[in-house]
Amino acid sequence: MKKKYLFDNNFSILYSSSIINALGNQLSIIAFPLIAIEYFNADSSLTSLVTLFIFLPNLLFSSHIGVFVDKHRKKYILIYSNIVCFLIAISMYVFIDNINIMAFFLLIFVISSVMIFSGIAFFSYVPIIVEKDNIKSANYQLEISNSIIQSIGPAIGGQIAVLFKTSILVLIDGISFLISGLLHFLIPSNKEVLDYKENESYFKSISRGYKYVWSNLLLKTLLISYSVLVLSIGVFQSLQIYYLSKDLHLNTFTIGLILSLGNIGMIFSAFLSKFISNKLGDLITIALSLFCYFLGFILYFLAKDTTYLLIFFGQTLISFALPLYNVCVLSIRQTIIPNELLGRTTSIWRLAGRGLIPLGSLLAAFLSLYVNVKYLMLIAGLISLISVFIILNCQDKCNTVE
Repeated sequence: MKKKYLFDNNFSILYSSSIINALGNQLSIIAFPLIAIEYFNADSSLTSLVTLFIFLPNLLFSSHIGVFVDKHRKKYILIYSNIVCFLIAISMYVFIDNINIMAFFLLIFVISSVMIFSGIAFFSYVPIIVEKDNIKSANYQLEISNSIIQSIGPAIGGQIAVLFKTSILVLIDGISFLISGLLHFLIPSNKEVLDYKENESYFKSISRGYKYVWSNLLLKTLLISYSVLVLSIGVFQSLQIYYLSKDLHLNTFTIGLILSLGNIGMIFSAFLSKFISNKLGDLITIALSLFCYFLGFILYFLAKDTTYLLIFFGQTLISFALPLYNVCVLSIRQTIIPNELLGRTTSIWRLAGRGLIPLGSLLAAFLSLYVNVKYLMLIAGLISLISVFIILNCQDKCNTVE
């Protein structure tokens, strides 16, 4: 009988670091737009630019960072990138009262750029630490913990912001980076064997990753549908806090509470994801998760300042979709893509996926000048529906990983 990954000390360290990182990141997600509103009196257009600067580095740097990760030891990339993020977060906290909004955006841009290194390295490190047969179970376990953190994170963040000040969330996020980075020192370096062509140029390495993804119908379909989905998320996410705060007149604590209660959908989804994917198959499960995004965005559109339940159910559906989607898609990619290509293929997903969030936020910023923010929730929903049809169209053609 194979030893289960759960009892492997190296995976336990990686797992612990991901929990600490996830908690800190959840606090910064709610902190950045609130800081823009509270410290810099940002309107809807400026608030949407927070999302732009968080995700723009993915569009600019992902491809080269992906090759860099493939060519270097993931352990040390995780260590150094987390320590650098710690230093940036501390700087933001210390100087927040003495900088203007453009400097604030610049700090967000820099810390988000460094986080690409750790994000790609972590994804590429999992198949090194975990045996191929246990990858889906590992992702299942990671999603459960991430779902719990994402459920309680907004409430914790909202309460901390009320009791102290919003910028303290950035300080806590910085400390989480430091602890996470130091934990990776405990993983033995001999777990990782580098496998790449030393004389291959960066551009040729990038090209190999694109060719691999585009030659596989399943990976290509997943990439296209994900890109469309993230465009809709960019529109939605860039104005979500503003919509709840200004249009629905919710205070900081209420926003955090509703988001936390709504995020309970993540916990149910994380526990059910393995069962659902085994029953329905990978592609139908992915399509179902994408449809949940659509329904969630629509419920946000239908909400009024007295209908908290619609926001709650909308958030529940959106949060239910995420683990369901991640467990299937991440497991497919980590199983069928060779380890030596995981960094650059992951960077493609970040480029075409997260890289489109800045475009979505720019679209939201532009449309918010002419269209009520409420109707941008509807637009986000309609865009997300396209991704569902892309997956369903591939159902009979693509072979999924069992």
